[in-house]
Amino acid sequence: MLHPDFLLDALDAQQLTEWEAYEVLEPFGEERGDRRSAQICQVLANVNRDSRNTPVFEIDDFMFHDLDRGKDPEESEQQSPEEMKQVLMGVRNRKKEKRK
Repeated sequence: MLHPDFLLDALDAQQLTEWEAYEVLEPFGEERGDRRSAQICQVLANVNRDSRNTPVFEIDDFMFHDLDRGKDPEESEQQSPEEMKQVLMGVRNRKKEKRK
């Protein structure tokens, strides 16, 4: 299995962008785990609710929400590709320094 630091050297900006887009469509990080936990909470809440007086709970009732999600991208402060590269290079350099 490849170490994530290897990917910083191996992936170009377009490939990294494609992975980010894929993660939005098919979450594979913490959001996926959050959805699983929210689904369990949803089921427990619906099973134990008073069906005559309480509406059905939705999974979003139990999800953490990113405050920037749903905002117009034009309103959000965007990093330039060069700024993104500098951040990633800084992470890589710190990892290399720790190994020495």
